[in-house]
Amino acid sequence: MSADLFAPGAKNSIMEYFEDLYRAHQGFVYGYIRKRVDDPQLAEEFASETWLRAWRRRDTLTYGDPRPWLATIARNIVIDHGIASKRRPEMSYYPLYDVELTD
Repeated sequence: MSADLFAPGAKNSIMEYFEDLYRAHQGFVYGYIRKRVDDPQLAEEFASETWLRAWRRRDTLTYGDPRPWLATIARNIVIDHGIASKRRPEMSYYPLYDVELTD
């Protein structure tokens, strides 16, 4: 974000902007995580962690739709905790041919 936008005396502070961001997108963040985590309580914890990381990394937020930025943070939290997406089928390796390779 532009540093000028949140300079002292600016109409809106970063805190006000972030509060608005939270109110507008808290449902999106929770829903995004909930689709990937079976436990609603764990999803709530991950959503809280998403907002904490978003606050810490607020300087990386750019203008435009913040949902991709928030989804990336949420996805990384799910990955960090080793929770695989329940929507993504588990891949198994099955050889197509049982062929011996020779030189």
